[in-house]
Amino acid sequence: AFNYSSCVHNGYPIAHSDDPTRAALRYISGPLYRWLPHETSQRHIRARGSDDIVHHGLWTRFLTGGASRGASDEEILIDDRGGELLVGTGRALAGLTLRTSPSSSAVLAWHQFRKVEIEPGERQPLDLGFPSALHPMWWPGGPIYLYRLKLQPSDGDVSLRIKPIF
Repeated sequence: AFNYSSCVHNGYPIAHSDDPTRAALRYISGPLYRWLPHETSQRHIRARGSDDIVHHGLWTRFLTGGASRGASDEEILIDDRGGELLVGTGRALAGLTLRTSPSSSAVLAWHQFRKVEIEPGERQPLDLGFPSALHPMWWPGGPIYLYRLKLQPSDGDVSLRIKPIF
């Protein structure tokens, strides 16, 4: 039943954005999203041209073209379009500490219904609550807790660093 309903709805298996800088793959259409509220493959969902990064025990995938790796694996760049990240770890997180550089613009960050605004050069915790998904991954070590993080700069680009709060 799942395979049949997956194939008859538009958006399955792959749909690209017309804008290559914001392109991301989409596997679950609107009707299926109500039944399966979290993407279930993870392997191919990422912005074109982006690689995953690992830092402070966090696996991070860039889901939109507005988010990318900075000069190091610890630095995340968000342009004025905003961006989405998928952050994963082997155990549940209480939150993330988000720190912007002094030259960044302010940024609004949220996970589910939890939001925080971070001013330039400021460090703020973001309470995560429940993960977006608990997902088995292809690497060993058990399931991964996944958190979908959305970031929207107020004006201009943002340089951001994140650290886990267990």
